[in-house]
Amino acid sequence: MEQAREQYYLVDGSIAVSYGESNALVSYLYNTSVVRTDIKSKGRLISVIQSALVIENFVSEQNYPVEVDTQGIYVSDAEVWISKSKFFGQESAYYFTTIRLPGLGNIFGSFISVYGLSNLNINSTTFSNGRATQGGCISIFGDSNATISNCDFNLCAAMIGGAIYADGFANLKISSSTFQNNIGYRGNGQNIYAIGGTGTFQLDSCKLISH
Repeated sequence: MEQAREQYYLVDGSIAVSYGESNALVSYLYNTSVVRTDIKSKGRLISVIQSALVIENFVSEQNYPVEVDTQGIYVSDAEVWISKSKFFGQESAYYFTTIRLPGLGNIFGSFISVYGLSNLNINSTTFSNGRATQGGCISIFGDSNATISNCDFNLCAAMIGGAIYADGFANLKISSSTFQNNIGYRGNGQNIYAIGGTGTFQLDSCKLISH
């Protein structure tokens, strides 16, 4: 029997903001859906800063950054665990052309943006129809570590890094995951764009399927 799911309809704002010291504060987000939120004015759907967040059985549906420097889940100097979740939108490829209109800047990782000394762990999660300028689904910066396993990335697009964009990361490990029909419009990283890593970039037992 499927568990009961809380569902939220938001207008411009965060549903969870965690601030702490040395990841002392741990928050939990279980069995929750967030639907049709326009994230504006540098807002973030969820912010995790100097703390930790555990996400399980979560659905993010049609929640998009629509102004400069906006993110879905923003992670800074924090630890985040995501499992058994779904992130998806309904925009087709044409949506990308609106991102570069005058007055709009870069959008990094439409679903997840990671900065600083963070640790991101994602397992058994699906990402579909993500749109951004760098990292259609996920962007990673700073000395962060990311481990991604048993995930699916489908029909995602960005200028660089159709699914994942990583710049200056510590370690990036992706295993047993499928990347299908993603687009890097500049021809850089149709699925994954990784540069400037100081540790290990590991791709293990993954499938990359083009159009």
